[in-house]
Amino acid sequence: MTDYKNYNVWPSFVDLSISFVVLLTLILSALIYKTAENKKKYDKVSQQQLKMQEEAKELLNFSLAKGDSNFLSLSLDSSKTMLIISLKKKQEIIFNSGSIKYTYKKKAELSITALLDILKKFLEQKEQIIGRIMVEGHTDERPIKITSKNEFRSNWELSAARAGKLVREFLGDNKDGPLAKYYNKFLAVGYANTQPTGKGYQNDRRISIKITTATAEKLASNFAITDSK
Repeated sequence: MTDYKNYNVWPSFVDLSISFVVLLTLILSALIYKTAENKKKYDKVSQQQLKMQEEAKELLNFSLAKGDSNFLSLSLDSSKTMLIISLKKKQEIIFNSGSIKYTYKKKAELSITALLDILKKFLEQKEQIIGRIMVEGHTDERPIKITSKNEFRSNWELSAARAGKLVREFLGDNKDGPLAKYYNKFLAVGYANTQPTGKGYQNDRRISIKITTATAEKLASNFAITDSK
């Protein structure tokens, strides 16, 4: 029969020390593994970031070499991964207040023709590094007066319609436009009055274009697939 009075149920100092060392080893191993995994992810993101920057720079240099800067304002965004295209002052496409009608129709038509030529040149010669062509519509800060005659209920709808109008000029109503072949490359986006120019109401009622790179588009697609699971 076991003498429980003399049986020590508490672990010895040696047992505690061994357990502590094992636990500490496991924790350190997990931290080292996590650090290594994070470094791999960081290195991969850094490589992708650099690739996007290289693609965006290639697009910019290509356009500058073709003399497009004589007509356009060309620049990269703050992360240097996206090409921003905006029309210079004399060629700006500006809209009537609360409308998708061009303020200067003839000038707008000339500007659209020039943009078509430039985008076609991009798509024909640099399609492999182009992700999306985002046509962005903007409004001034004044709210829309809701009346029975006004087809737009807010600046959001108005800005999206302005972007959509220009995209239709590029793609056609039935995918029969000059850039219809690249239909899946285009996005029409409305920003309402969230991105004012600081140069007055008329200048705020405008269109801008941004071109993302193929690498950026691939990353966005991968994120969407991962996020949906």
